[in-house]
Amino acid sequence: MGFPCLASNKQPVEVGPGIFINRVYSKDSQSLCGKLRYDLSNGLASGAFSFFSHSGWYGDSVSYPSVTTGQLR
Repeated sequence: MGFPCLASNKQPVEVGPGIFINRVYSKDSQSLCGKLRYDLSNGLASGAFSFFSHSGWYGDSVSYPSVTTGQLR
């Protein structure tokens, strides 16, 4: 089962040292209001994932460009 893509970019964005993402997915799209979807699509996703990456939320293996909520794909 696939997750809905909330934000994407052709060029990966560096959100932490050596951590690049080009897509942001959600496991529960129904819980996201329209404003949150809009904010994620307009760059706030990068700030959120930067925070999580600096706090060690992703663990040590961070070599893939696609990110889900909580896990790398």
